[in-house]
Amino acid sequence: MLFLMLVFLVFAIAVSRWRMDKIFGTLRNKFKSLYVLGC
Repeated sequence: MLFLMLVFLVFAIAVSRWRMDKIFGTLRNKFKSLYVLGC
């Protein structure tokens, strides 16, 4: 039972980190395109 909870916790952390990476990546791309358009 404890092992299952540990695995679930690691999985949740990995998924949240991947999602944050994706969100920040799209934001960074938007800012980069805005910066290029500004210049």
